[in-house]
Amino acid sequence: MRFARISFAALLTVALAALVVSSALALDINQDKQPPAGEVNTPYEYEFEGEEGCIQSYYTRHIAGTVPPGLEVTRDLKLVGTPTAAGDYVFWVELADEGCPGVSVPSQGRFAMTVLPDLYVATESVPAGAPGVPYAFQLEYAGFEGGYDEPRWLVKEGALPPGLTMDVKGLISGTPEVAGAWQVVIRVEEPFRRSGEKSFAFIVVQALTVVAPEPRPAEVGRPYVLRLAHTGGVAPVTWSVGEAPLPPGLTLDPATGAVSGTPTRAGTFPVTFSATDAAGTSVAASVEIEVARKLRIVTRGGVSVPRGERVEIELRTIGGVAPLKWKAIAGRLPVGIRLNRRTGTLVGRTLKRGAYPVTVRARDRLRGEATTRIVLRLR
Repeated sequence: MRFARISFAALLTVALAALVVSSALALDINQDKQPPAGEVNTPYEYEFEGEEGCIQSYYTRHIAGTVPPGLEVTRDLKLVGTPTAAGDYVFWVELADEGCPGVSVPSQGRFAMTVLPDLYVATESVPAGAPGVPYAFQLEYAGFEGGYDEPRWLVKEGALPPGLTMDVKGLISGTPEVAGAWQVVIRVEEPFRRSGEKSFAFIVVQALTVVAPEPRPAEVGRPYVLRLAHTGGVAPVTWSVGEAPLPPGLTLDPATGAVSGTPTRAGTFPVTFSATDAAGTSVAASVEIEVARKLRIVTRGGVSVPRGERVEIELRTIGGVAPLKWKAIAGRLPVGIRLNRRTGTLVGRTLKRGAYPVTVRARDRLRGEATTRIVLRLR
């Protein structure tokens, strides 16, 4: 029998090849352990696991699919970040090692992850209340997908105003007992792990009252403003007029309580104003608005006066709002005669014969004006 002769070098080459093949290990990334569900806006961290190779030099990288927005696969075997979009995501991750004796074959794994919507308190603020006024307000949440019991509500920190309570469905109700301010942290949570909370300022204001304004005189043809005021109450407060109407030409701004306009008719107008707040409380105040006739000077034409006698001529008016101020604005008065600016009286003693035309003006408290032309004849 004849045997083939194999050189020592060839034997050494085969042995080394077998050694290399036997030392090449396939890594194994654990796909049985899938990432747990995450929640939008909630920090998240998950760690991948593997076997074989050099554990101390493992590293990972994302190779395909879609990682949930806000998360990333890091080199140190982590899936970390804060999810920003709800949904179901599938992605592939490769596990490898480096600096390890021998040859390691990387391992790829398929991972699926669900990101749940953020369960949060959707209510932005709570309305104010008032002592003695029934109160009811329903809190709202968002991000709940359903499929099991509804989330429940609870007070996490602080306390509601005395007289108010909150049930597990988020209904705040009762009758506030005292005015004040309370800071409360309210939490909504599902039966498992998701939850959200928000801090609210509960304000209980003083009871609504109307401050009756001082009556202000009005005059036909003159701009007029009357400002109503209130204290306390739950904003916003709305104003209205009762059955008796405002003087013609005036209107009420329901948001500000300002009465304004230009009256067109004289008279006495008793008006009732009501203020109603957001809690439904309504209070009223009555005001009597006096509208004067337009100012007019009724003394006019010529006045005859004997020379040398004492003169006292009262210029008469109707309408207007006292006090009046008088002034000669054209022409000239006779020497010895003057116009009393407060009373509108021409007084003095005539000294020289002649005719003296003069125009006088009366101006009232509301700056209403009237003029007339008078001729003083001294005989």
